[in-house]
Amino acid sequence: MSIVGIPAIIRENAEGKDAAKLFALVSLILIIAPSIAPTIGNFILSHQNWHWIFYFMSTVALLTMLMAIKFIPHENKTKLEEKVLKQSNSIKFIDVFKKRAMGYMIAQGFAFAVMMTYVANSAMVYMFFLK
Repeated sequence: MSIVGIPAIIRENAEGKDAAKLFALVSLILIIAPSIAPTIGNFILSHQNWHWIFYFMSTVALLTMLMAIKFIPHENKTKLEEKVLKQSNSIKFIDVFKKRAMGYMIAQGFAFAVMMTYVANSAMVYMFFLK
């Protein structure tokens, strides 16, 4: 949800520098979260059994859902349809690749690759040093 939903929500509700700040904040959170998650899981595991990790995750998911319902602004359907029609007439998919957005997409791809490399290999590194 966060990879697709959050950028769509930002595009719908912010423009210009405000949108850029929000995108930077979301990217920072998406990069930091996988590095913090094993620490939180290990903390829970050191105090409780492994079932509590799933209880914690369920609680966080429930709180996230409730906060999304409460704080994400909702537009009525006619305004949203007008906005989508206006945007679809103004830009085409191929135009995204012609503009400077391509550099940002490549940078985001590298950041995601670094995050996935960390997630895939961090457990083995931790196990090696904890022997």
